[in-house]
Amino acid sequence: MLKENNRKNHYIYYCANSRVVGQPKSIGRVNSLFSYPIIQGDKAYFLEVYLVSDYLNNKNYKTRNGFAIPQEKESSLFQFEEQISFDEIESALVNVLEEEYDDHIKEASLNSQTELQTYIDEKAPRDKSLRNNTDILKTIPPNLTDDKKEEHLYRISYHARKTVEGKLQDFINNKQINEDTIQKIKKDIQEKTAYDVDSLADYMMRRKAIIDLFDKFSEADSEGKYKLEEDIHNIIFPLGFNNEEVAYEMHNLWLLDERFLAYKFIASDKSITSFSQKKSS
Repeated sequence: MLKENNRKNHYIYYCANSRVVGQPKSIGRVNSLFSYPIIQGDKAYFLEVYLVSDYLNNKNYKTRNGFAIPQEKESSLFQFEEQISFDEIESALVNVLEEEYDDHIKEASLNSQTELQTYIDEKAPRDKSLRNNTDILKTIPPNLTDDKKEEHLYRISYHARKTVEGKLQDFINNKQINEDTIQKIKKDIQEKTAYDVDSLADYMMRRKAIIDLFDKFSEADSEGKYKLEEDIHNIIFPLGFNNEEVAYEMHNLWLLDERFLAYKFIASDKSITSFSQKKSS
């Protein structure tokens, strides 16, 4: 069917005795690559698949609003009749559609990868090491919100880091040193370095953003007015807090001096008597 209005889904219609029963289901829910319209020429189309069979005819409720079919495969010692679930029906149907619309699947997969690469370039440079890994990008469903893209990329990156760190720890624990293990650990270290570079890129971009914000706060606005001292103070370290109340990454003492990245105690805009009973003039 030609794409019209705001339609976004391919649909499966289940039928019994030559009539549609219940509401249609989105094919994209079964295989996310069917979340894109099929392009033919310069026009976009969505599928409407009508499924008919004797099995559906026999499982149709008399009220014609559904089927006596489980969504998932059920296993029971007392089940005398073979029950085919909706999941099995839909999986088999999608396999047929994948063969029939092979070109669409390939194009949809490429579109999804391009979307993810653009997202990484523009909003997630810390995941740059994943950008050209098509095998990994293929595992991420298409048409995701930015939050969901971020969630999938973080999970993949975290798992990869833990895998590499686990290999390094195994090497350290086993202490089996020979040419093969040296070459293997060298490869693992190279993989870990790629993820460390991503983290460094994210860290540097954060620092640049803080510096730009600090510069803006230090400038007068169009009316010649400046930001309050407390606004600038809060960028560097929140007023009225100490290091036990503020997370390490939530302050920017490095703006004053890089040496302030290492400290034992900090209290910002607090009297000495608020954290010490020692009195001194």
